[in-house]
Amino acid sequence: QLRAADGSGGQEGWRQHRGGGRIAIRFSTAFMSGEGYPVAGIIIVIHDISERKRAEILLQQANETLEASVAERTRDLEVANRRLNREIEERKAATRALAISEENYRDLVENINEVIFTVDPGGAVTYISPVLERVMGFSPEEIVGRQFMEMIHPDDHELVANRFIELAQGVVAPSEFRLLHKDQAYRWIRSSSRPLFSDGQFVGATGAFYDLSEQKLLEAQLHQSQRLEAIGTL
Repeated sequence: QLRAADGSGGQEGWRQHRGGGRIAIRFSTAFMSGEGYPVAGIIIVIHDISERKRAEILLQQANETLEASVAERTRDLEVANRRLNREIEERKAATRALAISEENYRDLVENINEVIFTVDPGGAVTYISPVLERVMGFSPEEIVGRQFMEMIHPDDHELVANRFIELAQGVVAPSEFRLLHKDQAYRWIRSSSRPLFSDGQFVGATGAFYDLSEQKLLEAQLHQSQRLEAIGTL
């Protein structure tokens, strides 16, 4: 009859091997009893479990390495997430600032007395501000896409054409000419433009003009008055 000597069914531990090094073993003991003898002998069973222990150690090391890697990756993701959230907030702030800036610019363009315009290299109007309707009677939709020259007094065509050629060469100078009002009368305007270049190529112009008619009328009246005064003196 056999019974366990330690009541646990076995123990594990490391022992020094005769050949050098250490091995893991699992050993268990049992009492052997016989008729008339409570303890007739002891049986000791030893198993070499070194491979299993090494596998357990490697598994534990792998788990520790994995946990460290996961922790490091988690920290990296947290840092990246904070950076991303910061960038998102910065972009939102920039978008809000841009919207405010665009609204302010639009308010400025729509409320000043000067008409803002852009033309392409061929002289076709690509944009003109809503102020045009107050100054010249036309809505922007009636003018965009048309040649700017169509609205200029025939006697001023040569002047404006030469100015446009000079502008394409980078020469900037204000000019005064007559522009057609929707009531079919011509208004004197003063225009200032600057060229637009892309990769060294002339791609159009942008500028502004305002109604000069009243000033021209006053100048004509003054000139007439001075002429009549001179005649009277004679």
